[in-house]
Amino acid sequence: MNNLIFRRQFLLTTAKIQFDTSWKKNKLNKYQRDCNIYSHPDLEITTSANADAELYLLGYILDPHHPEYSNQDILDNLLKTSSFDAIAAATDSLTGRFAIIYSSKNSLNVFHDATGFREIYYFNDKKEFACGSTPDIIAKNLSVVRDNDKDLNNFFNSPQLNNGERKWIGVKTIYKGIKKLLPNHYLDLIHDKVIRYWPRESFKFTDLNKSTLQAAQILTGTYESMLNRYKIQQTITSGWDTRLLLAACKKHIHNIEFYFIRGFKADHGLVDSADYLITKKISEKYQLPTQYMIIEDIEVDEEFEKIYYANNVLARPKLLKVYYTGFKNNLDNVFTVSGTLGNSLLRLQGGLSRNTVQADLIAHKLKYEQYKYVTDSIQEWLDASKNVRSYNYYLLDLFYWEQYLGNWGALSGSEQDIIRDELRPFNNRELISTLGAVPDKYRYRDYPLNYVKTIKLLWPELLNFSNDIEHYKIKKALRTLNLEHFADKVYQRIKA
Repeated sequence: MNNLIFRRQFLLTTAKIQFDTSWKKNKLNKYQRDCNIYSHPDLEITTSANADAELYLLGYILDPHHPEYSNQDILDNLLKTSSFDAIAAATDSLTGRFAIIYSSKNSLNVFHDATGFREIYYFNDKKEFACGSTPDIIAKNLSVVRDNDKDLNNFFNSPQLNNGERKWIGVKTIYKGIKKLLPNHYLDLIHDKVIRYWPRESFKFTDLNKSTLQAAQILTGTYESMLNRYKIQQTITSGWDTRLLLAACKKHIHNIEFYFIRGFKADHGLVDSADYLITKKISEKYQLPTQYMIIEDIEVDEEFEKIYYANNVLARPKLLKVYYTGFKNNLDNVFTVSGTLGNSLLRLQGGLSRNTVQADLIAHKLKYEQYKYVTDSIQEWLDASKNVRSYNYYLLDLFYWEQYLGNWGALSGSEQDIIRDELRPFNNRELISTLGAVPDKYRYRDYPLNYVKTIKLLWPELLNFSNDIEHYKIKKALRTLNLEHFADKVYQRIKA
């Protein structure tokens, strides 16, 4: 199982490192210091260079507007732009899970995809610097010790963090001096600075029809691009996010294997949830090749378990058996497709006011109010992001994007690298901006009209299957009277 150690990970560093001989080593040619990229053999790496600069792509990148483009085509086109800032801006329209390294004589910058799904951590002790896929790969190879900060360790060891999901907050890690690069920022390694590069202009509302057409084009183009390269397996549920993705891949449904993870309880056997029953109806109606996966109480190989936790310090015990099942099923060459982001970032959630800029209130919403590390980290982010308010963005929406999805949302990709890679079609800044720029009334959580209208354009019959699982009759009656959204807002305010 040695091939599973730091699988699909990378390390960029000036330090002299000795990796397994199977690992790839790329020396930066433009940068003035001796600096190398070490990458696991299963991580795609693509390079492009001209007289002034060079780009390294770690992972994969898709152009929904040009589905025929390869990683190399996209990287070559990026390098034709006039500056690093222009390169970063040009990735707004691109989907994927990637880190990009820009190297020139006087610059060494690193950034990632729209939501930081290909994670980047960094370390600089003024003698050597490094950035890599996880804090663990840096800590192990540069001999970085665990941080003894009391507040940080109180949170790391808390029952609130370790209740199953391990929703980390902030840029610090359990290792001293190793920090995380958040979405919408790039890392200037020469000057040891993190710089925000998005948003670049003021928020503007988008017409619902325009948003619908643009979203449909981006999503269908993403599938065209993905299926030109990879074999994919896609989760299917009764939710709005996966329903929209199913509509977007309508032309390719018989080239995709769908799956649904069924609940299993030792005392009750298989659980016939409403989610499962609706999914089953859709699959049978359209003869979708669907596998119903059951994660039973299997015994995990000890070596696999050891490597799983060593690859990422935040790896979740609750998913160990899920990924071990995938490992046993030999899913190495199959990308999994998920609707993560679409269920949360692009649809309005209830609860805290989006105008809130108080760290203690945000920490309370996260149920972390008793942890000083969390409150301090939120305040640090709020202070550093003050200028974003001049662009008319809700700061809390951006906090959710960068801190919640940038940490917890990216974790599954890092954990899952041990068995396979993942595609998130919603992981596209242009798409996020488009679906998030319609008026709030079209982004309602339980009946998002921006989703509904896009599905109606791509595969209208899918709207015949109800996904209002909870209190459906009451919600449908309120919707008929055009009161559903209002009633939910009142309920959420009372609840908050």
